Amino acid sequence: MRCLVFIFSLIFSAPLWAQKQVLPALRALEKGAAQSAPAASSASAVRAAVTRAAWAARAGTPELSAGGITHITPQMKDAIEAARVKKIHERMKLRQRPPLLENMVKKSYFQVEALWETRFQDPASVPLLENLYAPTLSPTPTSLRNNEMSLFFSARLADRLDWLRARPARGENDLFTLMSSDAIDYLAAALTQEKLVMLGEIHHSPYVQRAVERLIVKLQGRNPGRRIVLFTEFIDLPPVNPGARNTVATYYRRPAEEEIFPVRLVPWEDASVHLPYATETFVELLGRGTEIYPLEDPTQKVVFEGELMIEEDNSLFYLTERNKIWARVIETKMAEVRRTDPDALFIVYAGMGHTSWLTPLSVPKFFAKENPAVVEITENTPSVFNALYPVWGKNHMIFEPCGGTSLLYHWRGKDARLLGRRTGFDYAFVVPGR
Repeated sequence: MRCLVFIFSLIFSAPLWAQKQVLPALRALEKGAAQSAPAASSASAVRAAVTRAAWAARAGTPELSAGGITHITPQMKDAIEAARVKKIHERMKLRQRPPLLENMVKKSYFQVEALWETRFQDPASVPLLENLYAPTLSPTPTSLRNNEMSLFFSARLADRLDWLRARPARGENDLFTLMSSDAIDYLAAALTQEKLVMLGEIHHSPYVQRAVERLIVKLQGRNPGRRIVLFTEFIDLPPVNPGARNTVATYYRRPAEEEIFPVRLVPWEDASVHLPYATETFVELLGRGTEIYPLEDPTQKVVFEGELMIEEDNSLFYLTERNKIWARVIETKMAEVRRTDPDALFIVYAGMGHTSWLTPLSVPKFFAKENPAVVEITENTPSVFNALYPVWGKNHMIFEPCGGTSLLYHWRGKDARLLGRRTGFDYAFVVPGR
């Protein structure tokens, strides 16, 4: 009974991909561990079973993937459900760790809290802290690494906020504002001169998803004959065998085992099954012939789920490890495309936590030499996860709802790029919503 209560408590705190995995685990739990336990009992065997079943579950049923379509058998379904149940049981029991490590984790945790209280006037007014920089208390080496990163990057974030406060008028005179139904055309015209664009969103807004679609279509219209390539978090890479030597610490080094192909629709299949997130947006873009490549690595999720404690699943450490994989995919495909299309425009569409200049080791930082343009697309008001919210305050007029007209903000002047990197965004596009 405790297991069931604990699992239900995870549903509303887990990320999008994790929520989809909870219900199958519950069904397996109801069958009983004796019925559904996998034949192999070692951790490596369980991870291998989960990897094989995850491959089938994500690429089959039949399922759309960048590599093709396969089918999943009932035995595979039982194997993955049993393995997930086993993992949940294992992670509910804290593994025995040396007292020294546990003390080091606690010390690092309280160091982060002390820094927050010292460097930030009101830590609660900086939503980015709890959402992306939070320390963890799990007595594991990964938790210690996460807290070390949090301590270092929290200090860097405080420096950036102090820099903006010290700027004349706190930078307000440097921000250009456009309120117009044509704001999206202005934005598309500005982005046409770029080589690499990051589109960051807050998840689950159909208005934002529609705006992303419209923006990409307008970019296509303004760039006839120019190759435009879209990368996205919201479609999975084909699962692969991670290999016996891959761990949480080394997985990002895994070389590509097969070529990554663009996503294709299967006309006779239900698109919402294959594209569960932003379905209409991706169907429309694919229907227009948009070249789209996946970024999320389901095999990495399997490896990490097998080794990380639940608290660590949404940690800063895990976020940066995902970004490393994405950067390798983007870098490889960009080099390939540029051999034939040197003037190609590359777009990354993902959650704002991956695309913001304020996020440690975010995707644009891997490509800093490309001078990517970071665009935050939000509903009704600008994002609270950039530097303006804690510096200008929640009562500033910029955070009032936009009403029925789109708003576009962007930095101007000789320091425009610098302001973008210090505040998190180069452009903020606000669309009317609920």
